[in-house]
Amino acid sequence: MDAVTLKEKDGSVYWYDRSENNGKYGLYQYADKNISILNDDISLASPFQHVTLDGNKAVKIYTDADEKIQIQVGGKDIDTGIRSVSDVQINDQYVVWHEENIINKIYVYDRKAKQIYMIETDDFFSYGMLEHTLIVNGSAGVLAYDLDQETDTVIKPASQNTNMYLYIFQGQDCLYTQRVDDQSVIGVLEYNGGTDRNSTLSDGWNVSGNAIVYGEKTICQISDVDDDADTIDLSALDSKKAFVSYFSNDGKISVMSCTADGQQTKLASLEYKSYGGPNAVYLNFTNDKQGYLLYCSDPGAGMMNKVLWSTDDGGNTYTVVKDLSAAIQNYPADMAFKDVSTGMILVSNHGADAYAYMTEDAGKTWKPYEIDTFKKCNYVNGISIEKNADSTWNLLLQIATDDGLDSVTYTSDDEWKTWNRKEK
Repeated sequence: MDAVTLKEKDGSVYWYDRSENNGKYGLYQYADKNISILNDDISLASPFQHVTLDGNKAVKIYTDADEKIQIQVGGKDIDTGIRSVSDVQINDQYVVWHEENIINKIYVYDRKAKQIYMIETDDFFSYGMLEHTLIVNGSAGVLAYDLDQETDTVIKPASQNTNMYLYIFQGQDCLYTQRVDDQSVIGVLEYNGGTDRNSTLSDGWNVSGNAIVYGEKTICQISDVDDDADTIDLSALDSKKAFVSYFSNDGKISVMSCTADGQQTKLASLEYKSYGGPNAVYLNFTNDKQGYLLYCSDPGAGMMNKVLWSTDDGGNTYTVVKDLSAAIQNYPADMAFKDVSTGMILVSNHGADAYAYMTEDAGKTWKPYEIDTFKKCNYVNGISIEKNADSTWNLLLQIATDDGLDSVTYTSDDEWKTWNRKEK
């Protein structure tokens, strides 16, 4: 073999090696005393890279007809826009990579917003992800980038003896680093807590992989999630109860409720295949009875089917409110209702279209909504909207200018009548 950088997961061992397919690399698996090749069309800059897996599934990395690299995750392609990709790493929230020989720029793909942005760093040697935190070893030392908030913190500055650290090895909940100036020392960086941005909620509710969590306690583990779909969405009423929606492997949208004391109840199963494939589903309840569910299909040719359901019996039955495919442009990123009638859908923006839409008649009609007037911006993306435990609202937008991408948070304490820009 050219080189072996092993990865062990669930009793199997994986590695890259040169395949017989036009100089490409193959992904090999050793399991049950047998070696098998999972993919022989992987475009790697080097076989020394750590193996890229998405859960227990192999990730295909290949060159398209325009000689640009595509990363296939969950059966869907991410167009990197570059010709050489190195060190692809994946978790439920993000995909990161960099361009070969470019060691001061890291590309980040947000799996929920379906958008790519770039982090400019000092020269780095290696990096690793722990949930929404990207740990970078480089000339400035060890830095932690919070990909949700787009902020960075120096964990350990570079020493006077060296301006570079060595390898980062990925663990389940920690990263292991080896120092250049003392190669006999292994450092362990643990990750404590954190939230999944797909389910960032007040009152301690959270989603971790396929588990519903309250505080540090796992309430339940969902076993029938469709692996090809986006992650679970969750709507918390208070500290005692939350509703959960997800694409289940029986080809339906499943809705369930959880209580903080561990009780879980399966509620509705919704048919969606007449509208398209499993892509994203957003759930929001205004009280114990009234709620809304937004289904989004696989995007194709820039189009996406969007269907809004409502429930008035606590999630047991749902009624289609409206097909929003024409009313809501671009790709939804989040949904919230402040009461039974008034709701907002944030979307990824593609040019001059709206980044937010509002309804005041329980979802029957939607109009573009402007939180702020952005001048000299190339585009604005809606990212997330949520209600805090103190009943204030947080709304996150992403703004693109000629200088790059920036995130802006707005707060409202008067039920969306006014939004105040939160200074960083």
